[in-house]
Amino acid sequence: MVARLRKKAAPTKGTARRERLRLWAPEQLSRWTVSAVRGALTEHEQGNLSRSAILADNLERNPRVFAALQTRTLAFSALPMEIEPAQDGDQRRAKSVAKDLSAIFYDIAPEDVLAELLRSAVLVGVGVAEIVWTTTGSVWTPRLYPVPASLLWWDETLRAWQVSATSGVETITQGDGRWLTLSHSSCRSWMRGVVRCLGLEDKIRTEAVKDWARWSERHGTPMLLAKTPARASEDDKASFYDALANVGSGGTTLLVPQGESPEASFGIELVEAKADAWDGFEALLGFVASDASIAILGQNLTQETKSGSLAAAKVQDRVRNDLLRADAEVLETALRRDVLEPWAHYNFGSADLAPWTSWDAEIPEDLALTAATWSAAAAAVTAWRAQGVKLDIEAIAERIRLPVLSIEEPPAPAPAEPGALGPKKENDDPPNA
Repeated sequence: MVARLRKKAAPTKGTARRERLRLWAPEQLSRWTVSAVRGALTEHEQGNLSRSAILADNLERNPRVFAALQTRTLAFSALPMEIEPAQDGDQRRAKSVAKDLSAIFYDIAPEDVLAELLRSAVLVGVGVAEIVWTTTGSVWTPRLYPVPASLLWWDETLRAWQVSATSGVETITQGDGRWLTLSHSSCRSWMRGVVRCLGLEDKIRTEAVKDWARWSERHGTPMLLAKTPARASEDDKASFYDALANVGSGGTTLLVPQGESPEASFGIELVEAKADAWDGFEALLGFVASDASIAILGQNLTQETKSGSLAAAKVQDRVRNDLLRADAEVLETALRRDVLEPWAHYNFGSADLAPWTSWDAEIPEDLALTAATWSAAAAAVTAWRAQGVKLDIEAIAERIRLPVLSIEEPPAPAPAEPGALGPKKENDDPPNA
């Protein structure tokens, strides 16, 4: 849970939106040229998402990009979530407000809406939702509706996002109870969108797939070389050609007349292309696929791990866990700032009573690994003590996260009896009297 950074003026009920804005339908563009991609990315880096957001939608035609985005958003959606009371003010009242929110939270922010906002934040650097309030009952209830990113642009003069609606341009103000904005950076957030690094690469991939398909069509269909005798009649040649024409459509048996010598005989020869240029296509597509995974998931083990490596899988989970924690923190802050503080102010008279959402993004402890670590440490301590080495057991327990109640030193070995200098020898017995 992230603490709120600063106080701000509470919104008034008169500014709450009760009906959805009429927004322009986002454009669709299915064909992209290299110049069009470059133009869209240039506009994006100036804060205009009108074309880059459409390009970002187009990226999901790439199965690698689509799968990586699904992994990122669905991994977040699967995290357990709790509603925590506000830390300020009357704690008894704060717990009551948190209980009220728990009953309606996913009506306010359905999981698919949160996933769509996160997807937009990853692709273009910002996700925006319109907040519409239901005011017919005793409690005012907000509802989030995602806004297509292609309708957004950044106004540097106002230092705010603008959205195109059929009624005109709307300025997005954080915390006014009308908009939610989600981003991983408060400074030029659009520059964090992965569309900047994947836009041109996806165009390269599209062209490489088409070229590989043409190459396969050319090299994957060998030619049949028909051989006819020099003195064969035109009718015989035509009949032989017609028979060969049926081979490609399923005919596999040919009657090939033979003469007294090869030069006087009909025949066929299969001519195949021997070039190995296809591996260039494979390497290029693998490179682009790896970049997509790195940009969206922060790692490329999804493509690079060739066998069932437990260590590699654990590294992959840790890297992705860093992104999950970041996703959780920015969404927790945005929800409280833009949605829950106005909700608490409208219904309970104080924004300070707004609860926190808390997604648990920590990796569950591997109990088998913990038990093995403790067992190995116990064996090492025993071995070192046997060599007479004095150890700081408390420090070791803290290092391996072993909970201990008390530490007792092992009893010292009993002192040797006087004269017992070593093992008894056979000739040590006193002589017989």
